[in-house]
Amino acid sequence: MPVRAWFPTLIYCEPLQPRGLERLNLELADECRKLRDFDRAGRKWSEQNYPGGYTSYASMNELQRFSSTFAGLERKLLGHARAFARSLDLDLRGRTVRMTDCWVNIMPPTAAHSLHLHPLAFISGTYYVTTPKGCPGLKFEDPRLERFMAAPPPFPVHSLPVRLLSRQQFISIRYIETL
Repeated sequence: MPVRAWFPTLIYCEPLQPRGLERLNLELADECRKLRDFDRAGRKWSEQNYPGGYTSYASMNELQRFSSTFAGLERKLLGHARAFARSLDLDLRGRTVRMTDCWVNIMPPTAAHSLHLHPLAFISGTYYVTTPKGCPGLKFEDPRLERFMAAPPPFPVHSLPVRLLSRQQFISIRYIETL
């Protein structure tokens, strides 16, 4: 029986910029720490909802609107988002690709995010500013797996190495296409 890929999951992998990434990441990491120290509401929310870590998700989730550092990151990411959209043959004529949300997560070394979807986003991604020393890499999961009723478990997932600075911070970024 022939097998065809009807619903492939495509993953875009490209360096953010050709050089100077370490400097950019240091600037972002510094701003992330300053944000955490400034964001009283975010620290309070995180105490109850993000044990051991900090997130600006519930308090300051449009960082690109008031921070020149994050606005610069947005400009770089949008070029990649548009390139990915072109590779997917998405018709963007008359539409705008924009970053709708941008927040910081500072996670303790043992933290992990569970599988989840951003249903209003046509492209969704995370930019890791820094990762812990010895971080094993990224795990990719098919978001449709929960719909596979009584399916046997998949083979073990392979992870890709992440080569960044050795800290426990990352920034979550979501894109939504506006009509």
